[in-house]
This record gives sequence, structure tokens and C-alpha cells, in this order.
Amino acid sequence: MNWKIKAFNLTGNKGFVARPIDRRTGKPDARFVVLVDIDGTVVPFYTSSSLAGKTGPDGKLFGKGQFFPVIGIGFDAGTDSMWYNKSNFTWKKEQPKYAIDTYYGMSELGKIAEELNKRIDYDA
Repeated sequence: MNWKIKAFNLTGNKGFVARPIDRRTGKPDARFVVLVDIDGTVVPFYTSSSLAGKTGPDGKLFGKGQFFPVIGIGFDAGTDSMWYNKSNFTWKKEQPKYAIDTYYGMSELGKIAEELNKRIDYDA
């Protein structure tokens, strides 16, 4: 599998790492987004802010500052709250092939996320 980081050039974000604007506040979102071209398919990865308070099986915040692939980015109707569409965790009974903590059962996505964590200095 071949992959590379794609550059942004939209809504004030130029370069390889973007911070979407929160439509409610008009300020940059707490998370960063990177587009990764994997064999011709662009997959967005985001950094978890842990603001939702999701915890791991050990009860501690899960994934803060770590990159994860997302299915898409959208807004809640009526609130304009920005959401990164992703699945649940295996310890919440999600099947491993659908769980975000297993990178949707694709070890290649996990390897890319690990490399992004090493290469991009993000302080959550």
C-alpha cells in the first residue's frame, strides 16, 4: 500500500494540516485534520481532542492527541455542532472490523495513524 499526505488549499487552510472553523464560535476547532491519499483514495484523519470525555477500558480518556481515520465530517441539524463521523470502540461491544480503536479492522490505517502521530507535533 502506498500513501502520502495531501495538501489543503481551502477556507484559510493552506499546507498539509488544517484546523476546521467551528461554525458556532467562528474559532478554530480543537482538532486537526490531515488528508491522506491511500492508493488513490483520500481518507481524512483527525486528532482526538477527548472533549467528549470518551474513556478507554481502563477508565482514562482515550486517544487524546492521537490521529484516527474518520468516515466524514458533518454538522448536527439545528445546532451547527461539528462532528467527526466515526464508530464506537470494541470495549463498547463494537465489532473489531467496525471499531475506531482497531482502525476499522485495517492494520494499514493503524500504521498510517501511528506514523502521523510521530511526524506531526500536535499538542491536544
